[in-house]
Amino acid sequence: MMHPSYSTSLFDSGNPLVKTASAHGAPAQGQQEEHPTWVKFLSQQQHTHTTTNSGKIHTPPTSTSVGDLTWYSATMNPETAAILEQQQDAHQIKYLIPDLPVQMYGRVQKEPPSWGLDRIDQRADDLDGMYHYPSSAGQNVTIYVIDTGVNIDHRDFGGRAFHGPIFLPGATDPLDKNGHGTFVAALAAGSTYGVAKKAQIVSLKALDDAGAGRLSN
Repeated sequence: MMHPSYSTSLFDSGNPLVKTASAHGAPAQGQQEEHPTWVKFLSQQQHTHTTTNSGKIHTPPTSTSVGDLTWYSATMNPETAAILEQQQDAHQIKYLIPDLPVQMYGRVQKEPPSWGLDRIDQRADDLDGMYHYPSSAGQNVTIYVIDTGVNIDHRDFGGRAFHGPIFLPGATDPLDKNGHGTFVAALAAGSTYGVAKKAQIVSLKALDDAGAGRLSN
């Protein structure tokens, strides 16, 4: 039977920074014993309920420190966690929280306007209504859009779009007067509909205002 893991943070009422106590309540080497009571309580629970599911501790409490900030974690069943929560003032425990699993995503776009964004970031059939993408988001990548041109001043490009050469015979205007090239660029790298939201766009105009051109272009 698996039991949830709970993490606790200890804070002294007069000083928010605490010293580290070992898993069995003894003071850590070279440090003062300040909050041993709850650690001893968990150790007693572990020894008392070694053969029952009720109250059983699957891992002894261990401490972690960053500078003067110390927190403890242990695997226990909900009943033991409830007892600790009821007694947290006596043990001078500031927080008792489940040690929930987490996963890093660089960025999350909630309720993306495009079904495609929600679809491409996961294999599961059920969509979650979010687009997860790395924080790099296409940074240092250049996307060349061969189309009707691109409206490089559109706010969704945020200054990341540029005019490149024009391959349409006789044309000198790089602007997109059709809209298709800007649409394609926005799907690739726009801040709202785009996949690679930090990539650069270079417009290579090869189609006219009607969206027509030749393969040789």
